[in-house]
This record gives sequence, structure tokens and C-alpha cells, in this order.
Amino acid sequence: MTFLAMALMIGGIAMPPAKYDHEPRRPYSVHYVDQMTANQVCASKLREAARGSNIWGCAVPLMNTIFVLETLPPNKRKLVLRHERGHLNGWKHR
Repeated sequence: MTFLAMALMIGGIAMPPAKYDHEPRRPYSVHYVDQMTANQVCASKLREAARGSNIWGCAVPLMNTIFVLETLPPNKRKLVLRHERGHLNGWKHR
């Protein structure tokens, strides 16, 4: 892994570039859900390679909604929220 790639990962979670790393301008909601719900709600948002794995969260920009796995420890929840807020701000994985 290159230094740049490592710098963009915190706790094993990719962080959005600075351009997208801020509170969304529009109001949004956060729902803490169980693993089954996270997998069901978020599966269609993921690339084929990620499907079938346990999902920690996802953002649904059209609904201004974030789903986060409720069983994550507080430090991981914060990172997942930061990651997903980036998606509400227009960030897309490449």
C-alpha cells in the first residue's frame, strides 16, 4: 500500500478527500440498524465485490440518509459517519 493510500485510511475505513469531508449542507438523518438490515438496505449500493460481506454502513444521497451498523464501537461509528457524510457530499469510490 502506498503512503497516499494509507493516509486516506483511518481504522481500516477510507476517508473522503477534504473537498467532501464536511457536514452536509442539507439536513440528513442517521439510522442505526442491525446487521441484517444494514446488509439488505446497503447491498444494492455496493460494488459486486463487496456484496455478501457484513456491511458497516451506507449513504442514500437521494434520501439524505445514512445507515450505520448499531453494534459498532463508538470510535468506528464516528469513522463510518464521516465516510458516509462524504458520500452525501458527492464523493464516490473509485
